[in-house]
Amino acid sequence: MVPSSTTELMDTTEQTNANVDDDRLTLNNVIFAGSGHSKCVICRQETRRWMISMPKSARLDLLIIHLMYAPNGVRCCPSHLLNNNRLLPDVEISSVFNIPGTSEDGRKRAADAFDSVRQCLIEKFVPRHLGVQHLTREDAKKQNTSFSIEFFGNNVTIIWDGTYLYMGKTEQSGFNSTIYYRLTTQGQGDNQSLDIINDGTNNKLRLAPTGGYTGQFWKITLIGNGYYRLTTLWQGDGKSLDIANDGTNNTPILAATGAYSGQYWKITPIGNGYYRLTTQSQGDGKSLDIVNNTPMLSATGAYSGQYWKISAV
Repeated sequence: MVPSSTTELMDTTEQTNANVDDDRLTLNNVIFAGSGHSKCVICRQETRRWMISMPKSARLDLLIIHLMYAPNGVRCCPSHLLNNNRLLPDVEISSVFNIPGTSEDGRKRAADAFDSVRQCLIEKFVPRHLGVQHLTREDAKKQNTSFSIEFFGNNVTIIWDGTYLYMGKTEQSGFNSTIYYRLTTQGQGDNQSLDIINDGTNNKLRLAPTGGYTGQFWKITLIGNGYYRLTTLWQGDGKSLDIANDGTNNTPILAATGAYSGQYWKITPIGNGYYRLTTQSQGDGKSLDIVNNTPMLSATGAYSGQYWKISAV
């Protein structure tokens, strides 16, 4: 059991020496460095104004190399850290903790520790928390999306969309071009999605009640220089989200896909999970907006109709 935050730092010399012959990273071997804030966790000097909270990377070094656990928030002297917030080299740290051995011993201990962590994760964590084998049938059905229910029914469905493997992505792309997304606004909420009107021409946009409709399933494909192309599952890649060239240049439509600046969309994060959508042709001064429940380009501003949530379906 980890002591409470009021626990004073303990003398670890005796415990360290006791475990010298078995340097694997196990719960039995890890030493708790204490969680109090009154002393430096390394040299035990009384806290001074210039002391800092020990960075996560340094605490990880302490655990992996020296088998000592220091919780978040412990204090240490800046002199114990390198410029990249890592602990000082093994020889110096070992001398601070009275750990016998050379830097080569420290390197071997780190290698053994990483292997122990890997093996522990494979044996204890992965089977219980990762992969389809840890789910019951009912648990799996609860994870179905509107997309899978629409096309495959409410059955157990596995869709290899590559979201976490970054398949179909480039380093510059924040969106996966092999899956579809739903676009909703902060102003109208998740119950109204960007859709295509089924009127024969099938090129006019609207907000419609959210559902498993292919006109609401948008593919977002990077086309270079920070711009994206937006197409729908319903109309396919042959029609892209565009701006009508009608003089006002404010009306979003679906148009035949081509190398047109009105089809080049910039998707800019604006915080809290929302994005702003602008075009190359009209620039950042006009954003995709909802005005009187109608999609249009309007002057960029802090308007909830211009705050778009983009959710995988």
